[in-house]
Amino acid sequence: MIFLKNEKKIEIDIIHCESGEFKGVTEFWFKSNYKIANLKVVIKVEEFIDIISGLDFISIKNNNWTLLAGYENVKENQKWRFTFTGKLNGNNEKFNSFIDYKI
Repeated sequence: MIFLKNEKKIEIDIIHCESGEFKGVTEFWFKSNYKIANLKVVIKVEEFIDIISGLDFISIKNNNWTLLAGYENVKENQKWRFTFTGKLNGNNEKFNSFIDYKI
């Protein structure tokens, strides 16, 4: 959950599931309660780091699940950290937050 200066709050939820298309791939999906622009996500697990940016070409609408990424070799009890930065679409208010996520 992210708190903004003007006391609005933005909530980002993450889920994971096995890919229906690619064997052995775990997909991570997210949704937000606000429309997001200029989104960048840094994903860390153990010594692996992935940076996803340029998500503006995807319509990131509030309360709609959006595919973030898919990875192989995801294991139970792994601890992942997702760091989100971007702007709220409409008023360009910047936000920055992280979510710790355990498989």
